[in-house]
Amino acid sequence: MAESLEKHFSIDAGNGKKMEGCPYSVFEDGHDVQEYIIPPKGYKFIGFKCVMQPENRIYDGRLIAQYEKLPFSDRIMDYKLPILIGIAAIIVIGLIIFLLTRIPNGKDMQSQRLEKAENSIIATDSIKAETPVQILSEEVTQPADEQVPEADTDINKPEEEPVPVQTVTASSQPSELFKQEFWGLIHQRTLQMDDYTDLYNKYKSQGVSGDEFEYLRLTILKDFATFKSWYPKLRSISVSELQNINTIEDLVKEINKH
Repeated sequence: MAESLEKHFSIDAGNGKKMEGCPYSVFEDGHDVQEYIIPPKGYKFIGFKCVMQPENRIYDGRLIAQYEKLPFSDRIMDYKLPILIGIAAIIVIGLIIFLLTRIPNGKDMQSQRLEKAENSIIATDSIKAETPVQILSEEVTQPADEQVPEADTDINKPEEEPVPVQTVTASSQPSELFKQEFWGLIHQRTLQMDDYTDLYNKYKSQGVSGDEFEYLRLTILKDFATFKSWYPKLRSISVSELQNINTIEDLVKEINKH
């Protein structure tokens, strides 16, 4: 009897993020799930704003995370590493500039040594007779009668007919579309209740019927306690085994084994 009175609240991280696997709160203040909230940079999490949703068949309401801007002294700590990197870069640049200003003196001494060596070589070689060297060059030409063969074309060759492209169109029946998306979630072992809730809300007003829709409504989304006991059994089924399950009857049999 206590479980039937238990409330369930979906979690909205607002401008922040919520960690993967974030459950649903059973308290209006959401204190049981606040460690799953990741505030945006420069802000801190201060609590939830509860918005009741009496028209929602799954949740009693929604908890929206609230944030408060951190003081400047706390925010500057988030940028401590970039600041240190910037200071280190300034020091390195200054060291490089200092070293570059000392290089020209040594470079001038080396240039003077090279200039003396070159003058000595010129003086030695000036007494030798220079022998002109004639360089012959041949221009390699391609014979005029050699032509690049043209691509073999046959005007009488019939043109190949294009292969018709098969287009896959989704069924216009909402029940068929729902069935495809439902088994997509099952075959992927989707463990987030939000995904099943979104699927239900998407098709509940379109007259969808069938075993899959009833199983989603009466078993998977019956209440949070039922979902918590159901999804570990789904997770225990291997992906390869799930790919061969395409009926609710087979799914129930496999779920009941675990």
